[in-house]
Amino acid sequence: MLWDTALQLASSSPNANYFSFLQADFFTWEPTELFDVIFDYTFFCAIVPNMRPAWAARMGQLLKPDGELITLMFPIDDHDGGPPYKTSIADYEEVLHPLGFHAISIVENELAVSPRKGEAWEVEKNDNSVSALILGIAFAK
Repeated sequence: MLWDTALQLASSSPNANYFSFLQADFFTWEPTELFDVIFDYTFFCAIVPNMRPAWAARMGQLLKPDGELITLMFPIDDHDGGPPYKTSIADYEEVLHPLGFHAISIVENELAVSPRKGEAWEVEKNDNSVSALILGIAFAK
């Protein structure tokens, strides 16, 4: 099972004491504190497009007022069906702008694996944030 493999690999890391894993429903999970940063690694493209407004609302609920959302946009082509469902900068802006998010930076992800070169983009802002939620553009609130 993927979950068990991830836990096993993570626990053998020299940095294992600095992170933890949680298996929960993103839309109903209630953390004990809000986050400075959320890194979305292809979660947006995995959910059906009509769930994207709920995704954006949840991101806004989980972030501190000055928090940042960093997301890897993939795939950015024009295919039908999914998952993964197609994404675009406009798709993110459509659900995030009404909640007060604005793009800080949009760059091609130079570290993308070869098959995704030119197709994976990220928005980011460098910050000294300490509390992060990593899920699968930086946008700021």
